[in-house]
Amino acid sequence: MPATRLSRLPIVVILLLVATAWSTAENQESMDELLDSVAAAYGGESALSQIESFEYEAVGYFIGRYQSRHMEPPYDRLPVRSFAAIDFASNRSVWDSISTWPGELNMGTRTIISGDNQWTLNTISQIYTDGAMFNYDSMLSSAATRMPWLLVRRMLDNRDQVSMGRSQQVNGIKYDVLRYKDHFDVLINPRTRLIYALESMSSDMTDGEIMTRRVYSHYFDKHGTMLNRRFQIWQNGVATTDAELVSFDVGVQIDSYLEIPDGFKRVSSMDGYNGEWEIGVEDLGGGVYIAGNGETRVLYVEIDNYFVAVEAGGMPRYAENTYNAMKPFMNGKPLKYIVPTHHHDDHAIAVHFYARIGTTILTTHDKEGFLNRLLATSWDGHGPVENAKFEFIEDMKHTLTGTGGTLDLLIYANAPHTENMVVAYVPGKKLL
Repeated sequence: MPATRLSRLPIVVILLLVATAWSTAENQESMDELLDSVAAAYGGESALSQIESFEYEAVGYFIGRYQSRHMEPPYDRLPVRSFAAIDFASNRSVWDSISTWPGELNMGTRTIISGDNQWTLNTISQIYTDGAMFNYDSMLSSAATRMPWLLVRRMLDNRDQVSMGRSQQVNGIKYDVLRYKDHFDVLINPRTRLIYALESMSSDMTDGEIMTRRVYSHYFDKHGTMLNRRFQIWQNGVATTDAELVSFDVGVQIDSYLEIPDGFKRVSSMDGYNGEWEIGVEDLGGGVYIAGNGETRVLYVEIDNYFVAVEAGGMPRYAENTYNAMKPFMNGKPLKYIVPTHHHDDHAIAVHFYARIGTTILTTHDKEGFLNRLLATSWDGHGPVENAKFEFIEDMKHTLTGTGGTLDLLIYANAPHTENMVVAYVPGKKLL
């Protein structure tokens, strides 16, 4: 009996291998057929591949949850305009974004990729710096998540990264699914073969797992290509972006977009600070110090037997490095208070470090819940902070004073950027 079983084993293995190969080939054929049918719906593979350059403009809004004036829903809806021009032949591109924030605060950037030349422009302040936050491929990928025809073209160019996914039913319609780069699920309308949605999973630093669904609708024909007029983003079922295509053209010359406009000034740091990237300490005398680098600087003020720091300063690790740079100037005195200027993530997350070392968070009452949510998350390899110490600013002016110095904390309740902004003033230095 054992000999008989052993003799049958190779046959079983062969049959399994044949079945697996047959299934793989069949799956590949199904994927190719589905992808080809999608390409045909958008104008055909040949037509898509012949687009040498394009530009588009879209307007709409996004919900600025992490930059809203408010800490709880409803968050601010921020109008935004985006523009992109991309040349496939030369791998050159430009990306514009301009938004209007509460209090009529405008923010605008332009990123230029032109061969070895890369620039980032602040189009409001009319300054620029060398180097770009994005590269050509990342710009192309961003445009592809907004414009399905471009996504189809990229999938056609990378068939080895496309596979069949599991069909999904949404609002009573069963969608075929293509899996792209093992990260995106592309939902295909069974009747039109146009892309209905692009889904992906990601991890958020404070909210954990997030399912993002990009939805495309209001298709129309332009230059023989099917374009979506509307583009929406939903995260865990909540709408975060809604934009509409207002212009689109192909075969454009983008050279004029790839130059620094007249009147723009080159700066070493886009933030307009001291341009230094190495963390350092500036001693202003009288127990007043500025610590940090050209990106973020923290105000340290000595008050008798302790120090207070204003502006948490970027991420926790940055705050820790800045604090370590300050320690030789503190003569063993503790950092008693950290005062975050406001609740936006890029200013508040660093309280995680200060709370870990026992520093008391001095803020307004409305920030407590928000900051506790940040403290309940792990950062830089450190787990949640429990029992963080809080004290609260009760009036529009809060003064910390002693024989060693005085610091006024002023509450700017209706600041354009955020509610209850904390502004620090050092009377002895006339430093705001």
